[in-house]
Amino acid sequence: ADALLRTLRDELGGTAGAAAKLDTRTGAVEVLATDGDPELVTGWHEDEPASTGTARLGSGHLIVRRWGPFDAEHSRVELDDAASSAAAAIDATRVRDMERTLAVRLQRTLLALDVTTPGIVVAARYRAADEPLRVGGDWYDAIALPNGRVGVVAGDVVGHGVAAAVVMAQLRSALASAALQATTPCAALATLDRFVTRTPGAACSTVAYAVVDPTRCVVEYCLAGHPPPLLIEPDGSARLLDDGRRILLLTHQPSVAAESATAEFVHGSTLILYTDGLVERRDEPLDDGFNRLVRAATFHAALPTGALCDALVQTLAGDRDRTDDIAIVALRLVASTPTIHVDTFASAKDQFAPARDRLRTWLDRIGAPEATAADIVLATNEAWTNAAAHGNQWRSERLVRVEAGLSHGTVVVAVSDSGQWRPPVSVNTEEQRNRGHAIMATLADDVTTEPDDRGTTVTLRFSL
Repeated sequence: ADALLRTLRDELGGTAGAAAKLDTRTGAVEVLATDGDPELVTGWHEDEPASTGTARLGSGHLIVRRWGPFDAEHSRVELDDAASSAAAAIDATRVRDMERTLAVRLQRTLLALDVTTPGIVVAARYRAADEPLRVGGDWYDAIALPNGRVGVVAGDVVGHGVAAAVVMAQLRSALASAALQATTPCAALATLDRFVTRTPGAACSTVAYAVVDPTRCVVEYCLAGHPPPLLIEPDGSARLLDDGRRILLLTHQPSVAAESATAEFVHGSTLILYTDGLVERRDEPLDDGFNRLVRAATFHAALPTGALCDALVQTLAGDRDRTDDIAIVALRLVASTPTIHVDTFASAKDQFAPARDRLRTWLDRIGAPEATAADIVLATNEAWTNAAAHGNQWRSERLVRVEAGLSHGTVVVAVSDSGQWRPPVSVNTEEQRNRGHAIMATLADDVTTEPDDRGTTVTLRFSL
């Protein structure tokens, strides 16, 4: 306030019709030319949302305008009133900022994948609708089941924001519990239906639930008003799994009886579940979105699961304005095919040599040049050494997951761990970690590191 008054008095002198603006975040004062602007009045002016649709919470300007010669007392009264308005607005935005931080943290924790089943890799992505709070009701999950099976879920709660996220958390937990007891996917969704009748805000939610059995090489699935899963075959072709009988949308009425559908799911296949925000556009039929998804999945089929999810979201949603959330989860079995190599092993040094041999065999199979193959094996070995040591902390029950794919002339390798990277305990440990990163950066064309609440993924790219 004092800065604004000094500006009016000292810099503008006796000029009539002048104004000064104070940025409430930076404290910077700026003299404004009024030019008869009727909008430029004394008071609090909150900033407009950014072009991305995300408001800058608590960002605004305090403006005082002098209509005639400088009058300190009158300006002080006006400025006090404006400051009171600004204080109320800033307090409100601080509350919204706190709500957003808590909601985002809750959702990130809930949506972190923690699958430790050997022989399976899973990755997922979530993008909120273009709203300031950046949370919503879409969700995914991967559930370790008895006998080496894994359940995969994608669901959609009506609405956005904190209220939808709370309902999402309830349904996600309820289905995870039901999945452990149910004999089929549709039986699990029938149990969820009964839970919905006692959950305000859950009506008309949709869910897709699939169970992958690596031993039998089958996937059993059931849909509750949800878009069909996508299956990518080992040869890279893709198709929708829409043969199963769909039960009704989750409502406050019991669903009709339904039978789960079954499809072959051999090693080298990829299963993708997603929410409708990935395929729906208001100006076109839904089938166009499904066709676009199949084409994109076929084109990017050889990418590691995380990169595949990224590519599908970018291809189908891109940078266009979104009015719906997007959730996507991809699962793949351990395999070695002409286009992909998937491996999981315990965080133990005696596992590294066999893993290097398996990777080198696949690289020879795809015709990688000798020098390039040697670089890929060395860089990948450094990545999984870091994963075992710093992420998994040499705990043998924590798996290292390795995915490699030949995608349009580029070998893309992703190495993931199942823990949090711990701080170095000695100078030698820090030097070893830095040396590993330096080796990877030297040998690969591109290196990215992506940490989350349940592990870290390092992705390496090599041009053949």
